[in-house]
Amino acid sequence: MNHNMENVICERGIEIISEDQGSIKVSRRHKARTNWMPIILIAMLTVTIILIIPFIKETDVHIQIGYSDNIQSVWVDVTSKPLISYLFPPSYPLGAYTVNVTIVMAGQNVFNVSKVNVPIGEYVLVWQNGVPTHGLYTITVQLYSLQVLKDTYSINVSF
Repeated sequence: MNHNMENVICERGIEIISEDQGSIKVSRRHKARTNWMPIILIAMLTVTIILIIPFIKETDVHIQIGYSDNIQSVWVDVTSKPLISYLFPPSYPLGAYTVNVTIVMAGQNVFNVSKVNVPIGEYVLVWQNGVPTHGLYTITVQLYSLQVLKDTYSINVSF
């Protein structure tokens, strides 16, 4: 009886091969899976390009803090940054300072921020996405340590 089952299985297999003339039919579902690879690669490449090409303009305020509880310098620059810098912003080590930044134009306060745990070295604040309107701005940075004012630094910047 086992001998008969083996013959049936072999015959069935032979019949399939002879009906298809030696070729194996691939289902439409399998064909669709193989066509996704180029689409996935193109999508990954497109996303990578969008993430790394710098096209977003922002205005940054750079603050350089020295080791002797002082502000060494403050400057402003307008740069183009990639989208990935917004998804993964720079991280800074924890510090002991508090920084207050006030930006005034024509007597009106246009930006005011306070940052805590600012470390020694360069610290960057995003002032504005894009370029500020034309005018003369006064930027004042105050450095605090343990709630005691240690230093003040002011600059004038025009756009």
